[in-house]
Amino acid sequence: LRATSAASRSSREAWRRVLRRRGWLLVPAVAVTLGGGWLAVRCCQPWYAARAQVEVLPSPPPADAAAPPAPLSPADTAAVATVAEELGSPANVAAALGRLPPAQAAALTPPPLRSPAWLRRAWLRLRPQPADAAARTAAVLRHLSVRVTDNSRLLSLDYTAPSPALAAAFLRQLDAEYA
Repeated sequence: LRATSAASRSSREAWRRVLRRRGWLLVPAVAVTLGGGWLAVRCCQPWYAARAQVEVLPSPPPADAAAPPAPLSPADTAAVATVAEELGSPANVAAALGRLPPAQAAALTPPPLRSPAWLRRAWLRLRPQPADAAARTAAVLRHLSVRVTDNSRLLSLDYTAPSPALAAAFLRQLDAEYA
């Protein structure tokens, strides 16, 4: 037992010597790491995801409640894929953007970083928001995902926005625009 404690003591002493000799390197490394973490927390814009599932084709009534649902026919699969393409089309997204209140439509494509007011004024002059409808629609399409749920009549719509309420409002508007 004494041999173990002596070896442990010498190991601790070796680490202490290394820390004394290399402390000048560790202090700036820790400072840079903490500063980078603080900067990331202060300046990055939070993004939230909203997900909606839309039933494209009505389900046929089951003949037996215990029986599994019938697989989709090739025609139904093609119809679901067509609806997915139409729902995520630029024309449908532009129409949904047009029906949102202007403040919400503008908030869907914010700058990626938060910044102080004095810096924000200078930055927005250098990097303006998309002005025309096509650029705004393209910016919104980058955050939209329309996927067909495996072998079902459901579409999964995902949208990321700086606010969960804003993301949900856009998905509701997109669904209402298509329906």
